[in-house]
Order: sequence, then structure tokens, then C-alpha cells
Amino acid sequence: MFSSINTGPSGAARFARGRGVNRAAASQDCNAHLIARRRGPGVFLVIACFATLTGCDGPTAPSTRGVCWRADAVGQGGLRFDAIARHVESLDDCAAELEALHLQGEARLEGAFQGYFIFIDAAEVTSAPSADGFRYPIFQPTQRRAIDAELQAMIRERNGKPPSAADFSVERH
Repeated sequence: MFSSINTGPSGAARFARGRGVNRAAASQDCNAHLIARRRGPGVFLVIACFATLTGCDGPTAPSTRGVCWRADAVGQGGLRFDAIARHVESLDDCAAELEALHLQGEARLEGAFQGYFIFIDAAEVTSAPSADGFRYPIFQPTQRRAIDAELQAMIRERNGKPPSAADFSVERH
């Protein structure tokens, strides 16, 4: 569960929230997927290897430490990443920053943080190690509602301007 937003002496707001998601599986690379699929029959192996290797050719998320990126589609299947916040402490904080933009009318948003993609739409906020990889939930629906309420309050306090991830932190308890 989320508690109310806390603001420290520096004016930095802090969200507190419940249990987290195990992202250990998200750190697997293309080779790990390939090795795991070698146990199947020969034909499946060829298909799995091709699918796995072609998945590695897709765009990669920027891995610059502490930078939250917004991704925009360019050309056919390409992405352009623009830094929207620096000195961001966590994937959760970056996701909340992108969620603030979503709350201001962006129907679908993609972003990245330290090598992971972030996807936001009306239904969910998720993360994946690749653009077409399995998406892990970042915020559960009740957590998202609580964060949205706090973000909307911060947006109102700032006369419509979204907060920066430097102004708050999403904390797991």
C-alpha cells in the first residue's frame, strides 16, 4: 500500500509503496534465452534461435546511469531517445516521471532507464529488457492509482507543470 506523499527538508517528495517485483529474470541477455531454448527438439531449436537472434537486432535502451529517457518512434521501427531527467535514482522513479506525462494526455508512452525499456498506457506501467521482450509490471493497479493521485496533486501545485523525478522518489517497503 502507498502512504501519503512525504516531502523532506529539500522539498523532495517521496512516495512510499508496497512489495516490489523480482526483476532478476529481466537481466537475462539474448545468450541466456538461446541457451535455455536448446533443450527442445531440433526444428524448434532452429526457429527459437532465429527468433531469439532477430530479437537482439532491435533497438536497445540507453544505459546511461541515472538518466530517464523518453522514446519516440522514428522511421520504420527506429526509436529516438530524449533525456527528460538526470540524477534519477531508480526505474520506479523514471516510470513515475513518465506516468506524470501520461497523466497530462499522452495516451501511450515509451521510455528507458539504465538499459530497460518502460511502457505506459491506460492499462499498465511495465518494463522489459528489450523492446519486444516480456513486460514486467512496475506498478500494480492499486499502486498506480495511489501514485497517480499524488502526481496529479503535484501537477496542480505546479500550475500544470509535471514534477521531475529529481523532486520525488518512489520507495518500496
